[in-house]
Amino acid sequence: MNELEARYAEALPGKYYLTRDLESLDNYLREHFFLDPQEIVLKAEKPGEGNMNYVLRIYTNIRSFIIKQARPWVEKYPQIAAPVERNAVEGRYFRLAQKFPALADYSPDLLFEDNANNILILSDLGPASDYTFLYQSGSLSSSELKALIHYLQSLHRIQEPSYPWNRGMRLLNHEHIFRFPYDPDNEFDLDAIQPGLQNLASPVKGHQELQQKIQSLGEVYLQEGDVLIHGDFFPGSWLKSDRGIRIIDPEFSFNGLAEFDLGVLIAHLQLSGQPSRHCEAILETCHQQQKLDEQMIAGFCGTEILRRLLGVAQLPLRWNLDEKASLIRQAIRTILEGTIKLNP
Repeated sequence: MNELEARYAEALPGKYYLTRDLESLDNYLREHFFLDPQEIVLKAEKPGEGNMNYVLRIYTNIRSFIIKQARPWVEKYPQIAAPVERNAVEGRYFRLAQKFPALADYSPDLLFEDNANNILILSDLGPASDYTFLYQSGSLSSSELKALIHYLQSLHRIQEPSYPWNRGMRLLNHEHIFRFPYDPDNEFDLDAIQPGLQNLASPVKGHQELQQKIQSLGEVYLQEGDVLIHGDFFPGSWLKSDRGIRIIDPEFSFNGLAEFDLGVLIAHLQLSGQPSRHCEAILETCHQQQKLDEQMIAGFCGTEILRRLLGVAQLPLRWNLDEKASLIRQAIRTILEGTIKLNP
């Protein structure tokens, strides 16, 4: 038993711990009546780099599928505790998505749910990669951007009062978006990520007006909204498949404000150096929906940029130190002025 497995057994005694061991997988799936009588587990592999959950692609002699388990920590950062109930929230999201054709077309099918062991089984979308390659090179096509906008518009029309509040995940997100990166005593060594980055954080941590704005945005984030939001709408949650773009990993979803998803989307277009016309297209769409608060979108956008540059959830960005400094200055202006600045 390795260290993490022992930690899991201590935190959740008697629960199944998902591994790549084929015999264990076969036994688990057979005990839960997921396999056909003549079906045999042949192979298990990681489908990609996950952040929150432990995820495997399983091959049998008949089919392939995705199995994922929520553990009491963030899979990429095991030192950070996380609520295991997030898989139940994700299951609820995909069950709901299957009722709406505009969302179902972008989503994997939920095939099996085991909340006792915090496990989901989803349909395999086939050969696919997430869009984190954008942080290194490449651009979204106009059709891909249109699909992302269409998805969010469809999602933000859903009003589901009984949807889980998802308190644990919201508090986790709040900590790492609106508080930790700006805490002067957080002892997070940014220079270990990129020499000189620590100095770029100092003006942010000492900027009182900025801190107050971010704190206010964090309080808004924690409030209950009236539309369903994805909660983590960035390139790591988008899959590039043979059948077009697909959306995954809604474990941060809750009834919130559409402005949050839109601000995060625009932030990552800027972090990945996408053409300004993409941001303009989103802002134009927002402008047409008069009920949206564009100042709030700007605030969430700027805060997401700052936390991705100065917080724990780092991205594989290609930018040098001067370029990151420029992004930080731009994000600060975006938050303080309540307007998204677009590069020419």
